[in-house]
Amino acid sequence: MRYSSQGEKNDLYRAYELISMFERIQKNQLVKLFENEKFAYKLIKKLISKKKIFESEDKRFLSTSQEYLEKPNESMRKSIWVLIDFIDKIDFYSVSNFPCQIVFISKNELYEIIYIKSGEEMIINQYCKINRNEDIKRIIVIDNLEQIRRINIETAISFCLVKGNKTDYYKTS
Repeated sequence: MRYSSQGEKNDLYRAYELISMFERIQKNQLVKLFENEKFAYKLIKKLISKKKIFESEDKRFLSTSQEYLEKPNESMRKSIWVLIDFIDKIDFYSVSNFPCQIVFISKNELYEIIYIKSGEEMIINQYCKINRNEDIKRIIVIDNLEQIRRINIETAISFCLVKGNKTDYYKTS
């Protein structure tokens, strides 16, 4: 679900709402959530000029708060790249609570994007076992391929490794 123009006031609000929801987002990620990338850059520029959002010194990140801008959140950054890969098939999405970073609905099915930091596999395995729901499909974001053998989540549909702006997917067995 990419956002198309709904009039300047609504568009500015939607861009602000997205930045606020993610707390801190790469500028190029936000742009990909809109149908017209050139238009999205104009929205960003306008929000910065109105002092509604902050931009990092290197001009790569956006936030509604200087505090969030200074706090990198790699789990959310990586999860947003996964979301972007599916964005044209998504009906709804939102941020969620640990361990899920983002939840989305596509074709009436519920998905969770879960980031598992290396070394936290056992904790997340246990959490997913206790909070087992066959109706939720889980996409697992990992730091390295060695983690796959340590992850046992029955509702996982794929693993993915995010490096920079590129995401590689690996099927579950």
